[in-house]
Order: sequence, then C-alpha cells, then structure tokens
Amino acid sequence: MSEAAVNQIHCKLQIPDVVGLEKDILTVGRHFYLNCEGLRDPAFDFSKATVVLDENSKNTIKVFKIEARNANSFDVDLVLYVAGELKSPSFKITDGSREIDLGAQDFKVKTVIEQAGKPPEKPPEPFGYMISQLHWPWQYSAGLLLFFVLVLASVLAYFLNKMKWRGRIERLKNYDSPIQADSQFYKELRKIEKKDYPIFDLEKICKVYILRSFKIPVFELTHKQSISFLKSKLPRLKNERRLMYNLLKDLELLKNIKNNDTDLEKRKKFIDQFYRFVDAVEDLKSRGQL
Repeated sequence: MSEAAVNQIHCKLQIPDVVGLEKDILTVGRHFYLNCEGLRDPAFDFSKATVVLDENSKNTIKVFKIEARNANSFDVDLVLYVAGELKSPSFKITDGSREIDLGAQDFKVKTVIEQAGKPPEKPPEPFGYMISQLHWPWQYSAGLLLFFVLVLASVLAYFLNKMKWRGRIERLKNYDSPIQADSQFYKELRKIEKKDYPIFDLEKICKVYILRSFKIPVFELTHKQSISFLKSKLPRLKNERRLMYNLLKDLELLKNIKNNDTDLEKRKKFIDQFYRFVDAVEDLKSRGQL
C-alpha cells in the first residue's frame, strides 16, 4: 500500500451534548471527538497511540483516548484548555514507530465564563457550594431544627443537673459538727431512748450519720440514688452499699407500722442492726479506707 493511500484520512468534529452547555459549541475543558475514517497502515498499534504535540501545545491539548472502531475508522478523545482559535496544519498521531496524519485541524474554543459576548467585570472565583440555591424537603429542615433543639436541651439539662448537684453538696456543710459522726449518733440516740425511739427522729439520726460518714445528700435522694452515688465515689464498698440499702428500706417499713408494741420491738431490732453498720463503717475509717 502506497504512502499516499495510507494518509488519505478525513476527520469530523463531534461534540457530545452536555446538560448546561450550548449544543455543538466547543468550550474550554469540554470533551470532544475527532471521528476519523480512511485508509491507514494496518500495523498501527492503537493501544500505544498518542498525539504528536510540540512544546507549545502540550499544555493546551490533552488526549484521553484513541480507539479504533474498525479497520478504516477510529476516534480521538480530546480536551482543549485554551480559548480562541487553534490551527494545526498537520495533526498527527503515533504509536512510537508509525504515524498517521489526520490533516489540518481548526478548533474554535469558547471560554465558559463569557456571557452574551461580554467579558467578566472581575476575575472568576472558584465554584463553591451555593447553599442559598439548594432546595430540600421541609422535613429535612424540621429534622435539623429538632436536632439542634435536642442538643441545646441536652446541654442545658447537663448544666442544670450539675448546678443542682453542686447545691446538694454545698448543703452538706449544714450538718458539719465538731463531734465525730459516730459520737453524734450515739448521743442523739440516747436522747430519744426515753421516748421509745420515735421513728421520724430515728430516721433523721441514722441518715445524718450516713450523710456525714459518706458525704451523701441522703435527705434529697431516693435509696437507689444514694446507693448509686456511693458506688460512683467508692465502688469497692460493695458490702457497705448492700447494708446501707437494706437499712434505708427498713426505715421506710418502720414508718408504716401502726401497732406500738410491734413497732418498738422492730425499732430496737433495727437499732441493733444499725449499731453493727456503724461499727463496720468506723472500722473502715480507722484503716483509712473511707
């Protein structure tokens, strides 16, 4: 096959449609194709094909793919990065050892920032997210608002709870006394002995001992809350927590007994149990564990 026959290549410009861009208008950065047909060297290797570019064209033209469709046709996928009219009297492709001349090519490239033929008044800014133009369902806005309200409520609840606990701890100072907690317990218990240990006085004396020994605001907490507070402060005192919980429950039961004789008997039994509890706690204090 003669060289003249091999170089009989004719190319047609094809610009694929893109949403948002003008039809059949070549712009900077827009993909387009040269659909070429004609006789060529059958030994040409399209898997290695590149465009022959001079130094001035390397930064203005980028070739993405050259692919043969059949024996006499192939496509060249290109992008141009400079606006204006680009003329090439001899546009060639090569596989490293052979060349195919695509003939003279003339590209008219339009800049994408021109509007109605008028140049921009200031340099173009980088494209960013245009939040004001986003459109989304009102449920998303409501959900987002609810999320922020819940976060705000959680933060507020956290600080209110912290202030509440700070107030409770501060009020513990109202029970401070120069007398040791166990001495105060025995002293106050002797005072109510002649009155057969009135339950409300007995409850106060026992809870004051717990409050002073463990620094627990027991008058402002439920039994379970008191035990949880002690667990967070002194997790190793498992036995003492169990004894304290049982004693606090027994105090509640004693407050509901109506029979005076049975009431007195059960109160004395409870006092014996509380004595043992006091002994155990004071032993912890003497060993430096409390």
